[in-house]
Amino acid sequence: MSERGVFAVDRAIFDHPKFKGPREEYTRLEAWLWLLAAAAWKEHTRWISGRPLVVARGQVVAATRTMAKQWCWSEAKVRRFLDVLKTDALGDAEIDAATDAGITVITIRKYDEYQRVSLPRDAVIDAAPDAETDATATQQRRIKEDIKNIKHTPARARRAPASEGRFPEFWAEYPRREGSNPRKEALRVYQQALKSGADEQAIIDGAKRYRADLRSRGQEGSRFVAQAVTWLRQCRWEDDLPNVALGSAATPNFATGGLPVDWHKWMRGYMLLPAYSRSWYGPGGEPGRPGCEVPCSILREYGIEPVPWVRRSDGKKFGMDENGVQDEQPRQAVG
Repeated sequence: MSERGVFAVDRAIFDHPKFKGPREEYTRLEAWLWLLAAAAWKEHTRWISGRPLVVARGQVVAATRTMAKQWCWSEAKVRRFLDVLKTDALGDAEIDAATDAGITVITIRKYDEYQRVSLPRDAVIDAAPDAETDATATQQRRIKEDIKNIKHTPARARRAPASEGRFPEFWAEYPRREGSNPRKEALRVYQQALKSGADEQAIIDGAKRYRADLRSRGQEGSRFVAQAVTWLRQCRWEDDLPNVALGSAATPNFATGGLPVDWHKWMRGYMLLPAYSRSWYGPGGEPGRPGCEVPCSILREYGIEPVPWVRRSDGKKFGMDENGVQDEQPRQAVG
């Protein structure tokens, strides 16, 4: 080892097209530098022919044919060169080598000295500033890497989940229905209603009244329950529903005709929807179809012609009188 110190060489130099052609033969110096570059810089384990092999720091594991192909030498020339490096007649052997099953393990004796990058003695004064500059450059590089990682962090991972407010309370009060009732879309419309100035307590109270109204008519949990998103879009917490206690066994059923029905309220909500997507949530069937119990006079107010039909269970006629001309006496209409 020279007293003049050592210098660092990039391992990629062996692949640089300006310094070496694709089939250009290596010199002995280049072959020696290749061994230094290929040596392990820390201990690790490699699997060779199905068995683990511990490779120590400063060791090279390679077949002679691999080195011959890389150096553009014959295998015989590679073996002769390794023998020269192993010569220790003058006590200056560079390597120890052992071959087993075609795999050569080469140990570079002074690997730590070759890896020690030092400065000439007359440059010791500059060593501290240079070290400080290197440390600053390393710190700046790490800061840039951290900023880059932050920029590439998915936005969903950084964004805190939006507060649902009292929506879980509303959702617990809203009546269950037969069929789908998407919660995520309902939450979005619920938050839009609040931004538009709706009172949160009024929405929750409206859901309670709606649930009580459905329960009084025996329709809770049926297909007649509106999806929450539809109910919210139509601002139906403002509906003037009777205050009925939930679960009251004495509550009359609307289907019996025991209580008045606000047919205009149901028809207004129905007509607000586009014709291609209208859904009927009121008592009886859809307006203008068999099963509709809306009085004919009210249907005609909204431009819908009633369809005569007879309920088989009690023989009650809708959309006609006994002669099939006039509609039946409607239930008491409110409003």
